[in-house]
Amino acid sequence: MIGENLQKITNKYPRILKDLDSDVLVMSEIPEGWIDLVDNLCADLNNLMEEMDPENITNLVVLQVKEKFGSLRFYYHIDTENNSLYQRLKEAIHKAEVTSQTVCQFTGKHGELCMHNRWLMVLCEDKRIELGATKARKELNSL
Repeated sequence: MIGENLQKITNKYPRILKDLDSDVLVMSEIPEGWIDLVDNLCADLNNLMEEMDPENITNLVVLQVKEKFGSLRFYYHIDTENNSLYQRLKEAIHKAEVTSQTVCQFTGKHGELCMHNRWLMVLCEDKRIELGATKARKELNSL
């Protein structure tokens, strides 16, 4: 079962998220603030696949999209002999995962890693105050 936000993205990028109904794929909900980030990542991956694999011979399977320790995780498997395509896909995914570490999971605004009820999450200052979270870097340094 996947969340509504992720379902909308899978409908836009069937080549990237084509195995949505397979038993292999484990997807969860995308935090509201990261929808654009994941949407842009899928657009980038889709464009790379169309540009570098027009014959559609490369098998890219997205296994999981989720938040873990306050960061986007995008797990995938790719079956290709095209090393350039593999490297460019890997770089695009890494860039989105790093970017997620500075994007509030609720608002999409600039955020920092925070701790709320022992959970790490990226929050903008307004959301951090609203939730009563602490900046994780300070929290982690005191452990």
